[in-house]
Amino acid sequence: MPTNKEIDMIIFLLSKGQLATMGKVEKEEMDMLLNDIPELVNPKEAKELIYEILNDGFKEETKSKGRNLPLISQLNILKAKAIDFYLQSFKDNERRHPELKYNCDVHTKIGEYLVQLVRYRMVIEPEIQLTTNVHRMTKITYLTVKGFWFNDYGIKERKFTRSLGRADEYPLGKDDDKAIEDATTKMQSILMEEYLKYYPDF
Repeated sequence: MPTNKEIDMIIFLLSKGQLATMGKVEKEEMDMLLNDIPELVNPKEAKELIYEILNDGFKEETKSKGRNLPLISQLNILKAKAIDFYLQSFKDNERRHPELKYNCDVHTKIGEYLVQLVRYRMVIEPEIQLTTNVHRMTKITYLTVKGFWFNDYGIKERKFTRSLGRADEYPLGKDDDKAIEDATTKMQSILMEEYLKYYPDF
């Protein structure tokens, strides 16, 4: 069991982003997080963006599913990076990101982090639609899953369609729990492949 001194040392070594993603951040914790940046021109706006980064909006069942736990851990790492970048000074930014020469470049980088977060959240909790299709020749009814993606213009679009198999394998059709679970698992895999095309070093 670590001592209070050891805990204080661990906290001291953690970045602001890591601290923010360790648990639910309330107003008091957010104030403490920003206390040592007294030069902030607009702390209220900074808090709002940090809350946007931290708030995933996941359903409870999404957060509790075993297959999602390693994905959520990776998401927290990404959120910590986004917060650390957002809160770093111009001096630190010049040292760590010499390729960013202008304020607009910094703004663009923050926007890229936000888009990446939205996309990775879509991987963890895919938005799906289940539909039925009847084969023209065999007249067999199949279940189809449709999935959405956040495109480069910041618009959510329906992009992927995959067959789940024969509808008679799912007694309740589109409302069958197993159909929804199978569709979610299938779409999650497809979205992860798409995500890694955009972020191969993730």
